[in-house]
Amino acid sequence: MTTDLITVKQVTKTYGSKSKEITALKDISLSIPKGTTLGIIGESGSGKTTLGKLIAGIESPTSGEIDYNGQVVHKLKASHKRDFLQKVQFIFQDSTAALNPRWKVRDSVTEGYISFGLGDKGLKDKVADDALKRVGLDRRYID
Repeated sequence: MTTDLITVKQVTKTYGSKSKEITALKDISLSIPKGTTLGIIGESGSGKTTLGKLIAGIESPTSGEIDYNGQVVHKLKASHKRDFLQKVQFIFQDSTAALNPRWKVRDSVTEGYISFGLGDKGLKDKVADDALKRVGLDRRYID
């Protein structure tokens, strides 16, 4: 039986004031089982970035709830927030904002590990190798 890593329950996100309110997401529900990958595809302005920000805990929903391993993301205490941020990373849809073209693939893939002080060079190499294997790329692309 697969358990859900992330559950989005009837989430709505609005911006602006009552007189000029914009609804970015309305009553969205989905679940992401552990060990799976989800791609969010849609037209410009359809709410993809907003949903990503909510799941990553960058913003809070106007209503509804987003759970990560059974904990409500926007209500995480500081002690749990760091652990959450180590495990959930936001990838911007504008690749130039997300990736430094001067970096090697190894550096881009392992940036989070280094930022959070999670490993040495040996671990960095293993993480990069594993990431390439998961997406079906040959190791020759690492450098």
